[in-house]
Amino acid sequence: MNNQTSRVTNIDGMETYEFQLDGFESLPATATRGTPVLSPEFTCFGHQWRLRVFPGGAENSEDGTVDVFLHHRSDNRINIEFGFSVKGEAGVTAARHFTFDF
Repeated sequence: MNNQTSRVTNIDGMETYEFQLDGFESLPATATRGTPVLSPEFTCFGHQWRLRVFPGGAENSEDGTVDVFLHHRSDNRINIEFGFSVKGEAGVTAARHFTFDF
């Protein structure tokens, strides 16, 4: 999982960030719990962000889960609606949406 690509795009006023982990599918089912993969820092809506992806799940997660966290890296506060989609070769396999004050 050494190759990572990322990009920010703007479609009809909605900024999206795509973070691709090449080789993710080759991870063993028992990837190390609590060990994150960090995205590069990126800018959306004038704020700095970073994703933390836990292929083996975060410390307190259930077995077999992949956890994704959005970290706000700017000092200014923001209320945003955001979501995560996990894509496989067959398309989107899971999606969740949130509204949150950072």
